[in-house]
Amino acid sequence: MVALLADLVNIDSGSYDKCGVDAVGDRLRAWLEAAGISCETFPNDVFGDCMAARIPGSGSGNRPIVLMGHRDTVFPDGTAAQRPFRIDGDQAFGPGVAWSIGEYRLGRLR
Repeated sequence: MVALLADLVNIDSGSYDKCGVDAVGDRLRAWLEAAGISCETFPNDVFGDCMAARIPGSGSGNRPIVLMGHRDTVFPDGTAAQRPFRIDGDQAFGPGVAWSIGEYRLGRLR
């Protein structure tokens, strides 16, 4: 999980950086699909594509769960190189590590 967090934090994904936001989505998609979770992409020509990941219910008592978040950060291009992911003690640092993108990265999807 820490490797995924590092990969995602080290991608520049500013709010208006479609390529960067899509790159974060591609990395998340690879991780989800490796875990057997199917994903669907909804393309957007201007901003980062939207993605839906679905886990089918396995019994009559299961109910759907919706997890929502965003994959962009407010930082300009080049910030990930200036402040790459790092761990100091029990804390992780890097652009976006504590926002929704960090929540994905910290394993809330486990």
